Amino acid sequence: MTQYVKLSPEEQLFGAKGLLEAQAGILTSMQHLENYRRLREEELKMKILIKKIMGEAKENLSALNKLLPEPPAPKKSRKKEQEVEEKSVEENNETRVPKRTKVIRMTKEPEENISPIEQELEEIRRKISRLS
Repeated sequence: MTQYVKLSPEEQLFGAKGLLEAQAGILTSMQHLENYRRLREEELKMKILIKKIMGEAKENLSALNKLLPEPPAPKKSRKKEQEVEEKSVEENNETRVPKRTKVIRMTKEPEENISPIEQELEEIRRKISRLS
């Protein structure tokens, strides 16, 4: 035996609004999740880029340390100091030049196309406004 429950128009309206608002909440949560995943991916790319730049900076610093003269020892004779200076000048001319690092700016591209979730959310909002 089947039983039916009659709903008044106000109850139907309340139920329809509640259902649409629940759907809108779920879609908003999905948007937040997509945004979170996108930001985590960007973060990972930026960390990789920073690690690469730091490695290049470390190489450049070690190359710079090789180019810089060492402090003179206090007990060396004057002739030996001049010879060491001449050698260091010759070595400096032959040493490699530090790498130039390329700076990449990560900017957010303007979103021209609307995601399907955003389209669905707009449709639900229109339905809610029609019911009100």
